[in-house]
Amino acid sequence: MLATFAQALSHRGLCATRGHGRFLLSVLLLVGSALSFSSCNGLFDGIYDHPSADSSEHNMGFVAYDATTHRGRILVDVGSYQHWTYLDLPSRTTAKMEVPSKLTGEWDEKSAISYQHVTWPSTYRTDNIIKTDPMPSPKNWSFAFHHYDVATNHGAAMATQYRSLDELPREGAARESLLSQTFSPDVWTTHQSYYDLTGIYQYYIGYQHAELNPVLSTWMDMNVMNPPPRYTLSGLVYLLRLQDGSVAALHFPSHINVAGQKGFVTVDYIWPF
Repeated sequence: MLATFAQALSHRGLCATRGHGRFLLSVLLLVGSALSFSSCNGLFDGIYDHPSADSSEHNMGFVAYDATTHRGRILVDVGSYQHWTYLDLPSRTTAKMEVPSKLTGEWDEKSAISYQHVTWPSTYRTDNIIKTDPMPSPKNWSFAFHHYDVATNHGAAMATQYRSLDELPREGAARESLLSQTFSPDVWTTHQSYYDLTGIYQYYIGYQHAELNPVLSTWMDMNVMNPPPRYTLSGLVYLLRLQDGSVAALHFPSHINVAGQKGFVTVDYIWPF
């Protein structure tokens, strides 16, 4: 980039004299310092959903619930690629846990972080595999976020055609028809759960090997084929069948907080549905 800038100045005749050469050197140093400063001090914050120092954990979690309608709202900070946030519907509690980055005991033959050269749309060439401890989880949880991906605790999910919780049939044949649909369980993935995007412009990406729900995770399409990422929400309502057999209706209307920062997911839900 600096070489291109120097060439442009040369074409404008600014390198014709030694004095102009000193001027060019000063300009290049100034530009280099500015670029370095911007990369370290958040000039481009928000592009990759890095959490902001202004984010308040006091406003996260289960923020509303109506016991009469069984409807509630959850706000989740999913900005970190190195953490999972676990949500438990019965107790209305959350827990954040760090992704293991090393192996301290016997390997389970699958938990790992792998760095892969990616050729879109679907070619992955593994460069390095780091064996790790299994992902920890709390004793009780219903579903969890890793960035925008979603996992369940031995649950299963299906997507409805509805785009609002208000549209969902709460009783009768229409409700029973929904519940009779096929629910999909979680699957093991090795190149979906982003762990390290520092090499994204070279299409060199670190992934955590993890179980994810292939249906719930479609609520958000984070497209990184042409960085920076583009975000598209499905807008659909999903049904989650929990391990105990109860069902929750989930809607994800936003991934942006009131300050305009990405990486803050709003979940509207009905449980039990």
